Amino acid sequence: MFAGLLILLGLAGCDDERANALGAEQLIANLQQVRAGVEVLDAHQTPIKGLVGVKVGGGNVVYGTPDGRYIVAGDLFAVRASGLVNLTERVRTADRKALIASLDPATMIKFAPDEARAVINVFTDLSCGYCKEFHRHIDEFMGHGIEVRYAAFPRAGVGSDVYQQMVSVWCANDSADALTRAKLGEPVPVLSCDDHPIDVHYRLGRAAGIGGTPGIVLFDGRYIPGFDTVAKILEEVGVG
Repeated sequence: MFAGLLILLGLAGCDDERANALGAEQLIANLQQVRAGVEVLDAHQTPIKGLVGVKVGGGNVVYGTPDGRYIVAGDLFAVRASGLVNLTERVRTADRKALIASLDPATMIKFAPDEARAVINVFTDLSCGYCKEFHRHIDEFMGHGIEVRYAAFPRAGVGSDVYQQMVSVWCANDSADALTRAKLGEPVPVLSCDDHPIDVHYRLGRAAGIGGTPGIVLFDGRYIPGFDTVAKILEEVGVG
């Protein structure tokens, strides 16, 4: 489980001053010793005395004592009268919100109604069956006033066959039509262009903790993994 948490993207260095203020230098050193090459993104104090949270990329947080003698892999919950509150997910949500805000809409493939009531960001893969099923409902989403913005997330990684197909789709003169045709199973004409955003989208998706597709991220940072029904997504975005 611990190894799975350390998904590293190299997007930023650790805030050394913050780590020093928390006395968490040894915790970070031990994390880096356990997993060679780990780059810590941030460290923060938790509500629990003596427990520090360390963000390591991929939307993951590892907890430990400042002296690095104890490391905990898992979500941190606060017990409230109304029930459990996932404090770790709050950190992930804030990070996803910032990442999505940094994503240039001009680089995304958009399906928009005349008057949008809400916008959803969908990390998609051409080889994903649930992504194809999601796209079959694209007119239904637009009928409810939902603008769908697609970002590329080739699950097989940069340089894979599906990566090359997604480059071709994004480089097409009519990328929305090319995406629809590709999701219908039609051959994708091989194209290339210097300004395609596939690498940027993929890195940002990894940073946002996208583990599979479709990965739906709302503008407040909430994450909807996979596709169930249109009704469920409409409920999440508050559109009846």
